[in-house]
This record gives sequence, C-alpha cells and structure tokens, in this order.
Amino acid sequence: MNKRVFKFLCFLLLLPTVLNAQIPWNHHINRQDITDLLIDGQYLWMATKNTGLVRWNTNTEEQQVFDRDNVFFSDSSIKLVLDSSGVVWAASGNTIAQFRNGSFGQQFHFSSRVNDLTVDYSGAVWVGISDGILKQSGTTFKRITAFDELRGTDEYVDNVVSGGADSCVYVRVKNRVFRFGIDGQYHKTIELPFDNPCSMVVSRGELFVTDIWNVAVYDGADWRSYSTEDGTLSNSVLGFSVSAQGDIWAYGLNVMVYENENWDVRLQYERGGTGIWAIAPVSGNIAWIGGTYFFGKLVWGELQQISTNSPANNMIEYIYADYDGSVWVRCSDGKNVISKYNGSEWSHPYTRPFTDMLRTQDSTYYFIGNTNVHVFGVVRNGVRVNDLRGNGFIPSGNINAIAEDHLEKIWFATSKGVIRNYSDTLFSSDNSGFASSHINTILATSDSSLWI
Repeated sequence: MNKRVFKFLCFLLLLPTVLNAQIPWNHHINRQDITDLLIDGQYLWMATKNTGLVRWNTNTEEQQVFDRDNVFFSDSSIKLVLDSSGVVWAASGNTIAQFRNGSFGQQFHFSSRVNDLTVDYSGAVWVGISDGILKQSGTTFKRITAFDELRGTDEYVDNVVSGGADSCVYVRVKNRVFRFGIDGQYHKTIELPFDNPCSMVVSRGELFVTDIWNVAVYDGADWRSYSTEDGTLSNSVLGFSVSAQGDIWAYGLNVMVYENENWDVRLQYERGGTGIWAIAPVSGNIAWIGGTYFFGKLVWGELQQISTNSPANNMIEYIYADYDGSVWVRCSDGKNVISKYNGSEWSHPYTRPFTDMLRTQDSTYYFIGNTNVHVFGVVRNGVRVNDLRGNGFIPSGNINAIAEDHLEKIWFATSKGVIRNYSDTLFSSDNSGFASSHINTILATSDSSLWI
C-alpha cells in the first residue's frame, strides 16, 4: 500500500479520537452577585443570586461551592442562618437544609415557599412560610396555630426575626408585626408606621423597620423616626443586619451603623446605581459586605475590596474581541454592565444602564442609552483615550440603535429618523419617504447600503 494512503487512513481512524478529546475550558463565573452573607467562625458563607452557595475560608481563601451541579437543592434565592449549635441552615423555595459533616444532608420540605427563617433565644429555628410559621421541635417542625388566627385570608408572612435577649419572635405581615414568646404563645400586635415596609430586625429590645426611604425604631412604647427627606438618613435603606454583639447595620447605597440614636455613615458606595445587597457585621466597625458584582471587607470606614476576577454577572448577551487581545462582554441581569478582560483580570468600566453597544473597526466602543451616547477608547490626535466620556453629539429623540458603515461613519436610529454622527441632516418620513420616522434598528452592509 502507498505510504501516503496508509498515513491518510491512519489519520481517519484517529480523527474521532481527536474530535472527541476534552477541550480544557477556563470558566469565568461570577459567584459574587451576593444576596446574603453569614459568618461561621473562620468561614464566610455567601448566597448568590443564581450560582448557589460559596463557603469561603477567610484565612486560606479556599472556596467550596454548593450548587445544582454539586447536588445542592438550589442555585438562587437562598437565605442563611446559624443556630446556637453552630449548624448552618439554608432555605430556598419550599425547602430548608442543615450543613453537617461537610454537606447539606437532612432536608425539610414545607407546603409553601419559605419566605424567612430565624433562630430564637433558646436556639430553635423558626420558619416563615407563605401561609404560616413553624418552630423546630427536635427533628421536626411544628406549626404555630396561634398565628393562623391572626393573619387575614390573603395575607402572607414577610419577615420572621428573633428578638434575642427579650426571648421573643417577631412575625411581619404587611404593616403589622405579631410578637410571640419562644413557647409559641401570642403576646401582642405592633402597628408599623409605614404602609409598605420591606425589612425589619430586632436588637437590644428595639424593633427596626424600613420602607427604603424611612426607618422607624420601636422601643416597646414609642417610635423614633428617621427619613431621607429630613436628612436624618443619609440615603435609602434596603435592609438591616446585626452583629453578634447587637450592633445594628443598615445597608443600601450607603452603609450605616446605629449609634446613640443616630445613623453614622460607615461607607458611601454608589457606582452606577449599584449598592450593597448583603452585609455580615463582625462588630460595630468591621463588616463583610457584598453587592451586585463586588465583595469586600469594611474596616473602620476603609473598604478592602476583593477582586472577583469575573464578568459583572452571568447573563452574557454579547462578546467582543478587541484588536489588542482583550475581550469585552455585555452583561444583562437587571442592569446592563460592560466588563473587560485583559487576559488576567476583569474590570467593569461601564456600569450605567444602556440599550446597545457598538465596537467600531478601529476598536472604539459606543454605548447608547435612550437619550445619551458615550464612547470608550476614541482616538484623539493619534492617541487612544482609554476612558469613558460623552460623545459630544447627541441626536434628538430617543436613540434606538447604532451602526457603522463601510466608510467608518457612525449612524443612529432614533424616534425621529436616521442621522449620522455630528451631522445636521436628519433623514425622516418628511424628506426621505420613510413609512415612519420612528426607526427601531439600523444595519450597514458591505455594499454601502443602510437598512432600517
């Protein structure tokens, strides 16, 4: 047989093996879109928006991931508590589970969604499901029937928190809070001063509640009020967290601590509308904090940010390859964020909402919103300017789309027609025979045509 033919036949025989060989993929996954934080000794537990749980060793920085790929029961909407025995409980959907001996083994399933859970002064876990509350009793959970007589037919549990030293548990339904003893006996009803409260917590015998723009504190007899309107709150409050010593932290766009009946700002964190979504206080001056795509430790007002080395989130819409070897990705998960990877680290240079993005032939990036245009990497006087700045030309109307033609000219499709970047001529139904001046999209082809 001819040697060339023989080699070719051997190649064909080996081809399936070559094609089926495992390709080594490097996964860039954001596990820092944090929704809850819990301190467990040297470990910090991080509940993420859609990538499960992360158990992070704060000494060695080793991570252990619990998600559906690792036989965990959920990837999202996870709530965490630590009981008096040092056992971590995780809740999601209608299920809660205990972390023992390195895994979430025993699980408990309920008739409806678990909205909240807490640990009372005796160490028992309380679970608030949509239509009731239950208390841990040995290896089972027993329903608190006294609560069923208090709530209305179409009312559901919003929050369940423990009062700590006062040996009480507080259950919120809309703008009412029902106080129970740890024996399950009903004590009293507290009417809240807000119509639409969103979060509450109890510490040192006081009840704290927020409706985002206002915070009220109840000492058992009277309410003290704080508001962004009168300046007693520096910014909105999304939720609260309590340190082991009882320090009250509030988080949102700012991080604040309650001291001497005032809210002291520990951190102002506003980046493109992104705020703090979870906090785990160590004391009155130290706390772990997490946001949409960042994670760090706040120590005496100084943020020690820890790089996530990942895109802003895992909802990737587009990937762009730059001529310098870097990669840009457009992330969309409630907010539109652009992340850039330079081969070793991720950065997030554009964090404001936008509707479309264009990478031009010379690697200039255009970002458009409804009424704004920004550019990144534009060449000025032969020098590339690698920061984000306004375009200098904003077409009239709402901007719907952007395109680059074969002559490297930029075109905008708007609610009033089509216009070229820095041009005075608007093409519309009035002068170009369009069926409508409201143009939703635009496409430039290699034959010098524009399609709308």
